Amino acid sequence: MSFHALVVDDNPGILDDVKDRLESMGHTCDCVSCQEKARILLDEKTYSYVLLDLEIPVKYGRPSRLQNGQNLISEIRKIRG
Repeated sequence: MSFHALVVDDNPGILDDVKDRLESMGHTCDCVSCQEKARILLDEKTYSYVLLDLEIPVKYGRPSRLQNGQNLISEIRKIRG
């Protein structure tokens, strides 16, 4: 079985590291740096799991807030039930 993840973090170094680790386990992933891009991909694709930094910006270049990540988790739960 193949697993496909969505990874959300505004730190490019962390995104690269997580991607490398997931690929070493045979998983594939899409990596994004903000809540806005994550929402777009969640509408377009199906993921086996999501790895999410809770302190993410809504849009790239904006301030990171814990509430942003918590809001996204709530949305994912509603969508994926």
